[in-house]
Amino acid sequence: MMHTQMDQSWKEWVQLNLSRGCDKEEMVAILVNAGFHPLSIVHEMHYLPQSSELITRMNQLLANTRPLKSPEQLSYQAFDAIQLAFAQRLNSDRVHLYLVEDFLSADECEALTARIKSRCRPSTITNPDEPDKYFRTSQTCELSVEPDVLTQEIDQRMAEYMGIEPERSEGTQGQYYQLGQQFKKHTDYFEPNTWEFEKFASEMGQRTWTFMIYLTDVQEGGETCFTEIGLEVKPKRGMAVVWNNLTAKGEVNPDTAHWAKPVLRGEKVIITKWFRTKGSMTTPFKALPYKQLPFFTSEGFKKTRLPEELFQRITDFYQIGRKEHIALEMNDAIGTYIQTTTERHPAKMIELSDELRQAIFNTICPMLEDWVRVKLKPSAVYGIREYQRGATLKMHVDRIDTHQVSMIINVAQQVDKDWALHIADHRGKIHKLNMQVGDVVFYESARLQHGRPEPLEGEYYANIFAHTAPL
Repeated sequence: MMHTQMDQSWKEWVQLNLSRGCDKEEMVAILVNAGFHPLSIVHEMHYLPQSSELITRMNQLLANTRPLKSPEQLSYQAFDAIQLAFAQRLNSDRVHLYLVEDFLSADECEALTARIKSRCRPSTITNPDEPDKYFRTSQTCELSVEPDVLTQEIDQRMAEYMGIEPERSEGTQGQYYQLGQQFKKHTDYFEPNTWEFEKFASEMGQRTWTFMIYLTDVQEGGETCFTEIGLEVKPKRGMAVVWNNLTAKGEVNPDTAHWAKPVLRGEKVIITKWFRTKGSMTTPFKALPYKQLPFFTSEGFKKTRLPEELFQRITDFYQIGRKEHIALEMNDAIGTYIQTTTERHPAKMIELSDELRQAIFNTICPMLEDWVRVKLKPSAVYGIREYQRGATLKMHVDRIDTHQVSMIINVAQQVDKDWALHIADHRGKIHKLNMQVGDVVFYESARLQHGRPEPLEGEYYANIFAHTAPL
């Protein structure tokens, strides 16, 4: 039997042996023999096996994994198999339950807290016949009603981190707990075959994943207690608690019952987002291919400087070749992403010589390998692409087979203002990187959304893109 997830004891075994410097190939072989799914092994170890024999065996296991035929069942399996980057799975085989440290910054937490407190109303429950009037005593704020920029950004960030379309979710909600307030033991899913399900889930579908973030520390009390599995989480500002309310078969999971315990000292503020099986989508959920890729670094990108000797060679080549610009053809691969607000070409291209291409790879590949700690093979290096005024580059991810670890070299620019590279880290947060001439950005290009969605304000901006993949 193949296991899709590792329990805590196996995770500790992996970390212990990695810290001891044990042979990673042998560790992978042991985990394969223990029946773990190849993708689970790669995600947990952050390592791709190198031996052809081991790779062949893992590929055979993947090929022999027979999914259920129903699109709905496949959808439930895809929800159940979601992998969360840099998340700590809590020690339970009965619930997919994760902690994500520092998902929000202190400033973001404070801004959201202020907004929630200013717009609260008494919280309600879906069962109007509940006799206990103190069952839920907190206050609620619908953050998705007239959202501000920060609320919209965080809403998108949670969806991107999960790899679930935003359309397949409810609007983000804020909850405010003052002294003594609580939400007694409850589940987030809607009970099947009831009027509650018909009213709240017949169109959008059942609730799958819950994404909850603490916006404040709590001096005492306010823990989230998962009553059926005996686990308790203490509030910590910026930390997310994420769990799946369904099983891989699409059945509700009663073990996800939880109790927001009373606040004994201080106050508690949280936000919660619920994902649905359908939402406004008409198609069953499928895992995004790029979310299945392993991640190599903690943030996913790094800005540094190009070695001076190589940069000088590129600069000299550019100055000569600029007189012989060739307008970039708007083919499917490039035209999908590059747009312009003017009638000028969105980009011009200077093809590189074979010698310069090789020099770039000879210099950069070792730097990329030191960064990701994986052996890489060159897959593509394009010419010097010179963007023109008004050009934009849509947010996208690159090809998952050949463009996993990439670089952008800033060759030259004449701009009125910085033209920022927007890139999402592994937690979905968008960073805006400004590059100076001679800068190079390393990034996990097949896994992280990136682009330049703001129009270029300036005459030109010249870059080289080069891509590699794990050997």
